Amino acid sequence: MEDGFLPAAPRSEAELEAAARTVADISAGALVPDRMPAIYLGHGAPPLVDDELWVTQLAAWAGALPRPRAILMISAHWEQAPLTFGATSGGVPLVYDFYGFPERYYQTTYPAPAAPELAEAVRTLLTKMDMSTLSQTLRDDLKKTNSKQKIKDLTKRLKLVENIRTSGNRPEWMVMDVIPVIPPD
Repeated sequence: MEDGFLPAAPRSEAELEAAARTVADISAGALVPDRMPAIYLGHGAPPLVDDELWVTQLAAWAGALPRPRAILMISAHWEQAPLTFGATSGGVPLVYDFYGFPERYYQTTYPAPAAPELAEAVRTLLTKMDMSTLSQTLRDDLKKTNSKQKIKDLTKRLKLVENIRTSGNRPEWMVMDVIPVIPPD
């Protein structure tokens, strides 16, 4: 035990293999020809990397899916300011936005490869966005629905759109070409 964290329960080889097969079968069955899947993957807590079952399932999932040319990752921290989309150069450092875990979890690195073509494609899509029209569409959709979940989702989107629209900024400015570094005092 390290700093109060218990290791994951040991799993039998058969249990891990069955879990991997299940995940691979589900993943393969969900594929659509000529389309890359859109995937939501919550990062979970750092100790999950020590859970054999979780790591086995992720590996099976990755093995069952086609290999992407690039990955667009959207952070759950989209409400943070400033709102930005990744970098166009490699070597972007990880942000450790968790606290109180054993030191070894803060030593993990991932040399993220650059994807300037993807960043430019996202910038192009964002350039075409008309925030006033999108705002009105979201307001119209809010008036038409009775679903509590849809109202919640539309309200969050409207808040984001309105924040961008009224800030005087353009959506495409969220794609960073350079990561600013503020030197210490």
